[in-house]
Amino acid sequence: DIRNSVAAVPLENLLVETDSPYLAPVPKRGKQNEPAYVVHTAEKLADLMGVTGEELATRTTDNFFRYFSKTRRLLVGSRVWEPDGGPVTRKSRAIAGPAVPC
Repeated sequence: DIRNSVAAVPLENLLVETDSPYLAPVPKRGKQNEPAYVVHTAEKLADLMGVTGEELATRTTDNFFRYFSKTRRLLVGSRVWEPDGGPVTRKSRAIAGPAVPC
């Protein structure tokens, strides 16, 4: 079954994404799917994989930046963390290129 298959995927290979407009996750089933609902998918994945939602979010965000290495993390708080793990200041962020939300 799909739940067993998902649970077997190593966390370092996992991304969470929604691209199915007519298959919204529970508890939004029956509505048109939208990106905001991906949190429900992530919560179920965390449960299936035996990790916290925070751990899954951290790992899948890191995976995204590793797989899509030309992207930059958006400034959150007073600093931003680049895919290589190094901090970037507000001043250097302005020349770092396009940002994506983390």
